Amino acid sequence: MGVSDSPKLDKNFLFDSASSTAGGQAIGCWRHSTFFTANGCPCPLRRNPSDHYLRIINKDFDEEIKNGPSLKSPSAAEAIETLVNSFRSLHNLAANIQAMRTENDVLPLIKERQAGFFTKLLVLIKRSSVNMHRDIGYYWLRFAIFTFVCLSIGSIFYNIGDTSMGSIQVFRKERLNGHYGATAFVISNTLSSAPFLGLMCIIPGAIIYYMTGLQRGMDHFIYFVAVLWASIMLVEGLMMVVAVMVPDILLGIAIGSGIQALLLLSCGFFRFPDDLPKPVWKYPMYFISYHKYGMQGLYKNEFVGLTFGDQMNRNGLLMGGDHVLKKLQVEMGYSKWVDLAILCAMVIIYRATFLAMIKLTEMRGPIIKCRWMKV
Repeated sequence: MGVSDSPKLDKNFLFDSASSTAGGQAIGCWRHSTFFTANGCPCPLRRNPSDHYLRIINKDFDEEIKNGPSLKSPSAAEAIETLVNSFRSLHNLAANIQAMRTENDVLPLIKERQAGFFTKLLVLIKRSSVNMHRDIGYYWLRFAIFTFVCLSIGSIFYNIGDTSMGSIQVFRKERLNGHYGATAFVISNTLSSAPFLGLMCIIPGAIIYYMTGLQRGMDHFIYFVAVLWASIMLVEGLMMVVAVMVPDILLGIAIGSGIQALLLLSCGFFRFPDDLPKPVWKYPMYFISYHKYGMQGLYKNEFVGLTFGDQMNRNGLLMGGDHVLKKLQVEMGYSKWVDLAILCAMVIIYRATFLAMIKLTEMRGPIIKCRWMKV
């Protein structure tokens, strides 16, 4: 230990900041007042710190300390041992902290091997399917509701014959996860939900189809179920797009329901297409409404080629389904399969829009939040 024989303040400061050794062993390398106080050797008031620390670790002062008033003061050997052990412990702690800091600084730079896109896709499909299968409120409750509603409709219009028809719509929305890519999430969600939506359409659809006495034939029934499936897929895609733009659940349901109501009002069911106001309602709402293609496809599926044996027109000829389609102003320039193809294309468009909205939110979301916080 370096010792200054002058009690001036500047020399005390140099001593207080210097590195201390006792018996060839390091006992401190920072401010001594804190270190000595923490180890039970505080500097008394009105005493020079340099003299006090020197008396603590210098064995030459042991006799003076024993004969002095400070009988409880430890010997120099004991004090040195305590200070050395404390310094080593602090030194090891500082080394461990530095190692942890270095490890934490290096770890983020090491990029772990990421699973491939198709591996993530398969894992997400499996997880989503298990979740949809286990969660009663996900699809099973809706399946039960669909079945009950279709039983009710089928009993009301039981064996209705050739005079009326009906339809059903439903919606649902889903949230995403940010631990994987948005593309994998959208594709996996679409593929995992498709079988459940198909089940929701097949069994309830069969109940309402055969109870109401619609046209017999497997091709007619398959088309009926396919239109229902595409319509529900469209509703889910629409609600997902709304969910990305509006994070609040109640507000999202209200906006999604409002959009569907506008599409339903302009589909040509409540007013014939020729009677719709051309600005907005006919162009473009009528042509972008998926209800239009689903409804007209079902009309064609039921009435094309159908004849009514007990109904005659003014010329005494039997009335057929073509006459009904003409009265309903159904577009007959293309077949029912074109309507189904348009619905399937709209399913893809809605899901692609959902993916684009997720990407846009990921890119622009933080910027918008920062600007909002500044305002």
